[in-house]
Amino acid sequence: MNDFRKLAEKLFRECRQAMYITAFSVLREPHDAEDTVHEAFARVFSAPEKLLAVDPEKRRSYLTIITRNIAVDIIRSRKKQEPLEDEDTLPDIPPDGELSGVEREVFAGFDTERIAQALRSLPESQRELLILRHFHELTLNDIAAALDIGADAAKKRLYRAEKALRALLKEEEL
Repeated sequence: MNDFRKLAEKLFRECRQAMYITAFSVLREPHDAEDTVHEAFARVFSAPEKLLAVDPEKRRSYLTIITRNIAVDIIRSRKKQEPLEDEDTLPDIPPDGELSGVEREVFAGFDTERIAQALRSLPESQRELLILRHFHELTLNDIAAALDIGADAAKKRLYRAEKALRALLKEEEL
């Protein structure tokens, strides 16, 4: 059991962020995403034999799948209990002075309300990539792990999302 505890602690350190990103992409609420990650680890601790039976190379994916399933279950239970909230809720966009170099280049010359409006009009998949990269400041590798895609695919999708956002912003100028 002591070996399993060490393994679980190691996996928690290595996979927690990817699991959080996965939960957040489904739930869109930081506290719920954090609770989902803890619930996923609680399930793993309650059935150590299942985790030990998983190929060590696939344990990260296994934990991500558990996390996503818990998050989806939460969404389903909410749909049964309460009306849907506004899905267009976006994280706060930092003031221009707090943007990184890449963000300044992407968002140069546009006020935050125009950026938020343009983000709302993007497809969910593109909006999610932009939020993970520019607002949560995740690396391409972290985004790739959360979306279960390769780093090159994440890079290409992010490039396309940024290009689409710039096009929307320029379109509004006309």
